[in-house]
Amino acid sequence: MTNSLLSIQDLKVTIRSKGMEMHAVNSLNLEIPPHSVVGLVGESGCGKSITAMSIMGLLAPGVSISGGRILFDGEEISSYTPAQMRQVVGKSISMIFQEPMTALNPVTRVGKQVEEVLKLHTNLPHAERKKMVVDMFKAVSIPDAEDRYKAYPFQLSGGLRQRVCIAMAMILNPKLLIADEPTTALDVTIEAQILKLMRDLKHNYDTSILMITHNLGIVSELCDAVNVMYLGEIVERAETQRIFDSPLHPYTQGLIHSVPTIEPEIQKLENIPGMVPDLMHVPEGCRFCERCARATARCSREHPELYEREPGHFVRCFLYDAKGEVSGDGE
Repeated sequence: MTNSLLSIQDLKVTIRSKGMEMHAVNSLNLEIPPHSVVGLVGESGCGKSITAMSIMGLLAPGVSISGGRILFDGEEISSYTPAQMRQVVGKSISMIFQEPMTALNPVTRVGKQVEEVLKLHTNLPHAERKKMVVDMFKAVSIPDAEDRYKAYPFQLSGGLRQRVCIAMAMILNPKLLIADEPTTALDVTIEAQILKLMRDLKHNYDTSILMITHNLGIVSELCDAVNVMYLGEIVERAETQRIFDSPLHPYTQGLIHSVPTIEPEIQKLENIPGMVPDLMHVPEGCRFCERCARATARCSREHPELYEREPGHFVRCFLYDAKGEVSGDGE
């Protein structure tokens, strides 16, 4: 897509440890159009957060981009130096990190922490910076914003800390907001408030959002399109409603069928057997084959492509050939 705000092309991320190399992300392709919310969904260990860190240029020592490109607003930011990335991160691309309970510095007042973004990217005097922070606190529905500016993180609830993190990410009106499990550890009432807040922010600030989550309820409420990720790869991609109405990949079907429902005829939740393999024991063929009830001998030998089942709906599974026709035995 040539008009994408963010375009990830054949991204490979490698972890090097004790003389070994492991591919945490394998030939990943992902597009985020302007003014949209795109979901990245999968279990823990599937590579969602490391993809986000790759975009932000925040990979840990021993972890590096070993192939592919990341284009943001037409610029290849994956080749930027750390100094160049510092001009982008916080200003044009921002991130809400996991765990609002630990994302903030416990010994610094929250207003000062948000103000640091303005000190880095603007030349505004302190009085104007403080006013911008207080105004953003009000925009994200933090009550008594003037007083909260002077509060320490331990003086705030989990929901208020998350709002502070969102205010920090949105203070400079970024073009792209990466939300990595933004409602982790929050109760359902606060989660609903945070999701409404993010919808309002998208509408009011025209910001695109990459929503990283394992919570399909969040996806159904917030996202325009969904990318289902498994062990470093996209296994299904489509518009949100199509994913929920007609999931194709056995992994996507398992995720959806494991969500609790109030339907009285459903007495027992389904589960996906096994666990996500560690990166030292990645299957040679289809990465999901060891957990898939429909796997065949071919699945253990060959690696499936991402087939276009119908316009805009892609799936990485031998049940579908290149023409989008179902192959009953996978051969």
